[in-house]
Amino acid sequence: MAKILGVFQRYPMIKMSAQAGGLMAAGDVISQTCVEGKGLKDIDKLRTLRFGCIGSFFVGPTLSRWYGVLDRYIVIKSPGKQALAKMAVDQFGFAPIFIVLFLGVNGITNGKEVSQIKEDVKRDYTTILEANYKIWPAVQIVNFWIIPAHMRVLFVQTFALLWNTYLSWMTNQ
Repeated sequence: MAKILGVFQRYPMIKMSAQAGGLMAAGDVISQTCVEGKGLKDIDKLRTLRFGCIGSFFVGPTLSRWYGVLDRYIVIKSPGKQALAKMAVDQFGFAPIFIVLFLGVNGITNGKEVSQIKEDVKRDYTTILEANYKIWPAVQIVNFWIIPAHMRVLFVQTFALLWNTYLSWMTNQ
């Protein structure tokens, strides 16, 4: 266990990726059991593994790098104004693109054809983006104003447990 903790300290990207993967997998299990009504023995384990891998190999690394870009390029003396600026760029610049990319990666990991993925994006994008705007601006203000930089992906992914449940349900209907 000490070796794993040492790796996480030396390589924070691995830690953030593992956290995102675990929390996305947990969101999928919650979706399957609490939203879709499956029993624990009926959970689609391959689906959960795929969703967890999306977290580990796409969401975690992407968010980690993105928050680094925001920290590097949006520097304002007032912490409140800085948090507001980061949230605005995140929500109105990054989020719309990230949702399309997420839907694409999710489609690819589910073995869908490009035409199917395009249909999924057409069908789900607006609904997901609208739900995003009801939740994430407030979360991101807190994230950028109060949470230390090295804890931001964990904060967002912990809060995102419910969001991941929603995304899993939306993308697996």
